[in-house]
Amino acid sequence: MKSYAFLIDSCIYIFRYYFSARPSHLSEGGSEVSTVLAFSEWLLRLLNNEKPEHCAACFDESLHSGFRHRLDANYKRNRSLPDEALAYQLAACQQVAALCGVVVFKSQRFEADDLIAALARCARANALEPVIISRDKDLGQLLQPGSGVLWDYSFADKLDYQAFSEAFLIAPERVAEYLAIAGDSGDSIEGLRGIGKKTVAALFQHLPSWQSIKQDFSAVAELDIRASRSLAKKLELGQAQVEHNLKLTRLRDDSLELKLLQINKQKPDKQSLANMFDMWRAPRRLYSLMDRLC
Repeated sequence: MKSYAFLIDSCIYIFRYYFSARPSHLSEGGSEVSTVLAFSEWLLRLLNNEKPEHCAACFDESLHSGFRHRLDANYKRNRSLPDEALAYQLAACQQVAALCGVVVFKSQRFEADDLIAALARCARANALEPVIISRDKDLGQLLQPGSGVLWDYSFADKLDYQAFSEAFLIAPERVAEYLAIAGDSGDSIEGLRGIGKKTVAALFQHLPSWQSIKQDFSAVAELDIRASRSLAKKLELGQAQVEHNLKLTRLRDDSLELKLLQINKQKPDKQSLANMFDMWRAPRRLYSLMDRLC
């Protein structure tokens, strides 16, 4: 029987609630807490339904301070630091996760995706199946044949290696290379001009890797792809940019040195969590979900 390690990309859910919900719930002190309450409910349902023995929540704290920003000043230039209201709720979500018994990881140098990559490596080294809780396809690069799933919990189905390949028309191990060539507007990574995402996906249907492409650009020119000769020239002229982009798109699984016990789910502190819920005037259903926590 398989054992699992649940690895949560926390901020992507916090931002989802923050930007989709209308502010409507104030704490006793007058702070807006709609997002932290929505995240708390989502997390409690996950923990109660799945009952993970190993669980970690990763948070992004490296915006403008991470190693990728040192490599490229334009990286994520479209992102701004959280305002005071969001910063308060981000910190509160970390507290909730810890009080629920989930081990919290954060870094000023590495992004949450890198931390999840390191946790996935640790999980596999200890015969655990990584269950990556996120809707970010960039994390698909952590999937391996027969190992790991990407799961947008409560919003979408699980994607294993094969399902991811079919959904995005790209093998998981090619995700970083795909983004390095096509670009990633969400992270302000500029791809090669004149090469679209469909073309890059088609390219990797014919050739196994960027390494194989750059070893023989003439092979690209012979492919049964529209404007293949022009494509080959663009790739050859842009190879330095692709190599640079790969430093931004590849995840760093050396971001943490871990032992298995560091991702074991801990005993929840229900009293402290209840005190926070009191302060936030949480709805009664959150207390009921908390009571079921084990």
